[in-house]
Amino acid sequence: MERTVANTIRDLTKRHIDSGQGVVIGQCLTAVGWVQNTVPPQVEGTLELPMTDVAGAGIAVGISLTGLRPIFVIRF
Repeated sequence: MERTVANTIRDLTKRHIDSGQGVVIGQCLTAVGWVQNTVPPQVEGTLELPMTDVAGAGIAVGISLTGLRPIFVIRF
């Protein structure tokens, strides 16, 4: 079975979340397709941000200061 780039990213992201140290943050993560199937379809370990484009990076930095390792998803 061939693996696509999206499958690889989704699997690595799931492993990152399941490690207990990872979190995925961004806007519309749970919308149709879970960001083109690169974010695993699980609610735990994901944080939906409001539609404030400039706040996301600061939130990601704040999360990292607590010891977690965020993946910040920017959708354009």
